[in-house]
Amino acid sequence: MFNIVPQPNEMIITGGKTCFTLTPDTTMSKAPYIDEFRDFVKKQFDIRIHRDNENTENAILLKRTDEIMNDEGCRLVCRDGSVYIYGKTDAGCFYGLQTLKQLLLQGMGQIPDMFIEDTPRYKYRGFMLDAGKYAWSEKDLNRLTDLLALHKFNAIESEIPFAEIFPEKTLQEIEEYCRRRFVKLDTAAKGDAFLFYDLTAPYGTIDLKQTYAREAEPETSVCGVQASLHMRYISNRNRADYCIFPRLGAIAETAWSAPEEKCYERFEAGLPEYFDLLNVYHIHYATMKQALPSFVRGKAQRIFFMFQKAKKADTSAENTDEN
Repeated sequence: MFNIVPQPNEMIITGGKTCFTLTPDTTMSKAPYIDEFRDFVKKQFDIRIHRDNENTENAILLKRTDEIMNDEGCRLVCRDGSVYIYGKTDAGCFYGLQTLKQLLLQGMGQIPDMFIEDTPRYKYRGFMLDAGKYAWSEKDLNRLTDLLALHKFNAIESEIPFAEIFPEKTLQEIEEYCRRRFVKLDTAAKGDAFLFYDLTAPYGTIDLKQTYAREAEPETSVCGVQASLHMRYISNRNRADYCIFPRLGAIAETAWSAPEEKCYERFEAGLPEYFDLLNVYHIHYATMKQALPSFVRGKAQRIFFMFQKAKKADTSAENTDEN
């Protein structure tokens, strides 16, 4: 059994024997968005997948089809020794490759005959960055883009316009990097109704299980999901990783997976495989003990966070007085 985050809407293993195996002869369809996937395979399996639109044996084939109803939906079929990924758009095929990463990682380069049908629950799946003491570099933002795309998020927003953070040429390069991963870079949206998740809050306030369970109120109409990170309380990238992960995996299941597919017990049971995926990207995530803290640990986290907020408020007041 494979544990995929976010959980696909339908996954059926149709054969017990290995059907597809990564080898040095494996090829995949040419497309402008496949380089990151090829780098992933090279890093994990020391295999450089060749780009070839003609080969159909031991191949990863990306195909556009109107049979997929949703623009970001995808279908993954493994049969006859090859993997077929269908999407109505390139975005759908790209998200199919994100699923394939996890299948290959958990199957150690091998996949049985299987069928996956997948489509997002919400059209908008965003991440809000608040300015703070840790200044995000181009490299940091590109890394975040890769991690959001891995979780099938499609937007990064900032309360401060990105044009005020990066020089024009750098911003153009970042936008192109995001575009190839189907992530939109934008300023904060106004007036839209989102289901918000504050990743800055300590796990003692909002733990992993509570994050997973959070849903919009039945009478509330929301157009998407947005996770936010307030960088004014975070001083380095490792701390940002700790705040974001594994909670982003839980949020991704609300943002992408069908409500009837959500199951915290299944999600928690699959966390070892999820952590293996995060390790590939060198993420300094919170451990299970940290993400589901005891009462004493949770209280200590809350006290420390309140101390940080108070210290930040005092510093801001001093700066205001000096001005």
